[in-house]
Amino acid sequence: FRYVCGCVSVFDRPLSFSLSLSLSLSVPAVIDFGSVQNAKQEAAIVEKLATEILTVNELFVVSVFRLPPRQGGVLLGFYAKRGNMRYLEVTVMGKINRVLVRYLREDGKTQSVNLQNANLSDGKPHSIILRVSGFQRDLITVELYIDCRLMDSSMGLPAMATIPPGQAETVDVRTGHRAYARMQGSLEELKLFLGGTMTRVGALQECPFQGDDALRNTVNGANSVL
Repeated sequence: FRYVCGCVSVFDRPLSFSLSLSLSLSVPAVIDFGSVQNAKQEAAIVEKLATEILTVNELFVVSVFRLPPRQGGVLLGFYAKRGNMRYLEVTVMGKINRVLVRYLREDGKTQSVNLQNANLSDGKPHSIILRVSGFQRDLITVELYIDCRLMDSSMGLPAMATIPPGQAETVDVRTGHRAYARMQGSLEELKLFLGGTMTRVGALQECPFQGDDALRNTVNGANSVL
């Protein structure tokens, strides 16, 4: 399940350059959480999410991890520093074989989405793709792919609230890197794709989803923003 990507890291370049990239809807911006090392980079991630979500129709949480039996925890979350409000949270629930997605709705309430058939806590490495689509429509769809197979989905969900642009420093980013390690597991990869297509993201994970064959040959076409 190793992630193979020809993405160009911009940590060796000024951060402002990465945030000024012009990206099309078919070429996703890619945030690699394994490369985040300080609060400034976290704020840049939040600001990128806040601005890109206004124009893209979908995002993808892509990860490879290993968890011992019946273990789990937050994989990725965006929270308001005051009040601990969840903008978006993805949690692996190892005891009941589910992935719980919670997000802030436009009416200020929290929407919970339980995705089943998620046998992820068995001591073996697994790859997941969580697809959240419909940002430019009135209804949200959430799909969970495990080891290249669609395991569960939920459609017709309320619209997701956006993070106000310019307020990136008021949002906290949490990942499962340390927590999974404490459980004697590991979080090998965690990336967020803003935009793109299922075929393109699947190709980067070596998942042969059906679609435009030309996109499968463009695994080097993604642009890493962090």
